Amino acid sequence: MVLQQRRRRHARKKELVMSELEGRSCGDCTACCFTHEIAHFKKPVATHCGQCETGKGCKIYGQHPDECRGFKCLWLLNAFPENMRPDRLGVVVDFVPEEKVKMKVTVLRMYEVWAGALESVYAKALLQGLMTQKCVIILKRLQPNNTYGTEIVVSPSYEIECLEEKAKAAR
Repeated sequence: MVLQQRRRRHARKKELVMSELEGRSCGDCTACCFTHEIAHFKKPVATHCGQCETGKGCKIYGQHPDECRGFKCLWLLNAFPENMRPDRLGVVVDFVPEEKVKMKVTVLRMYEVWAGALESVYAKALLQGLMTQKCVIILKRLQPNNTYGTEIVVSPSYEIECLEEKAKAAR
């Protein structure tokens, strides 16, 4: 029993060190534990994970499922400043995996951690900054019944590229 606890602690420390070497670590942020589905636990979107201690972190960190281990929000990848950590901003931003996208464009998702978070000044500024890139952004607005409403926003540069391609095809 004691040996298992030591191994778990060692695995957790190793993972934290690796995350820190890569840039940032989740720390006590648990925003994605709320916003994202976790099939391993049959946890739907917009509900708290049973392994999550809000404000403290994952109770089984170091032994958490591969889908949690592999998840990286854009804040964790150093794409945003420190003050835009998802649990502070109220928005988790991630990439849609390339294999799921059938277009030659970056697709991002912005999930609200709490209702109305996408309307904050900081979230709007973040969205405006992202819109300068060639991308499609899927806004996931938290609904009263703990589901997400979806709105798709296309950046002007990608929209222009699509129109140019259609014009070439029509010639």
